[in-house]
Amino acid sequence: MKLQRLNGTKEFEEKITKSTGISVVDFGADWCAPCRALDPVLFDLSETLKGKVEVYRVDVDQHPELAANFNVRSLPTVIIFKDGVLREKLIGYHPRSSYLSAITGQNTLATNPQEVRKS
Repeated sequence: MKLQRLNGTKEFEEKITKSTGISVVDFGADWCAPCRALDPVLFDLSETLKGKVEVYRVDVDQHPELAANFNVRSLPTVIIFKDGVLREKLIGYHPRSSYLSAITGQNTLATNPQEVRKS
């Protein structure tokens, strides 16, 4: 069970920046426990949304320039692109539903506590 790996700026540009559709890029590292916990979640989403979404992994130790380009300072950081443009950035581990909502454009993650709707 492995996600597609992006190896360098050129491949990133070809598969993400110049692409159409939705791409999910997980910035992580092999030594990062939350990153390893996220692996099955992203793999499941890649299978669930097969043909609609491409899911990739960037190892920040091997490609620090890519992490720097997107100001990745915490792991894991998942960035969602639509038609090559950054649309959403999730920092840290989140439940599967949060990633699914962000991917489908129905993100209910609030950055401001006042934006949280009370049920």
